[in-house]
Amino acid sequence: MSEIQYIISDLDGTLADTFEANYQAYKSVFGKYGFELTRESYRRCYGFKLDDLCRNLGFSFDTDLLEKIKEQKAACYPEFFSFLRPNMVLINFYRAFRQQGGHLALATTASRKNVLNILDYLQLGSLFDFIIVGEEVKRGKPDPECFLLALHRWGIGPEKVLVFEDSEIGIKAAEQAGLKVLGIRNGFYET
Repeated sequence: MSEIQYIISDLDGTLADTFEANYQAYKSVFGKYGFELTRESYRRCYGFKLDDLCRNLGFSFDTDLLEKIKEQKAACYPEFFSFLRPNMVLINFYRAFRQQGGHLALATTASRKNVLNILDYLQLGSLFDFIIVGEEVKRGKPDPECFLLALHRWGIGPEKVLVFEDSEIGIKAAEQAGLKVLGIRNGFYET
């Protein structure tokens, strides 16, 4: 195996346990429109882009309302940041990797506003060379688009890159991009 010089990290469930904060924010917003979101149903779709989340939950919204829901969720999300649990073991590893000259990127399908708010709250904004967010990709994971975009931004191939991911769809996306991937076990996807 070649020496790893680049790491791409996922955010939700990898860099931090964001499940409960996301669940509470979505539950609050969906409730305003008469839709009940259970923890179990959200767990099955955790990590999906909003349109995929709604489709998998059987929620039907027109494009304008979907955009409004996205904005309302982003606006109320910081109210639930007390539920965030940073993965300090991984964060400390990333810091040491950076100090040794390694390169880090964050690749997530979460919205830019949510990502920047989380990184600001956790004081991790300067940790990454760049971030890739949901607005920059047409397709969410398991499509490899976000990882391929990271490689393109660095101007490199996959040989010296390692991805840290927690979800099956994220792991599949990294593998489809030809990347080595380390799965982070966190219990979200266990039944």
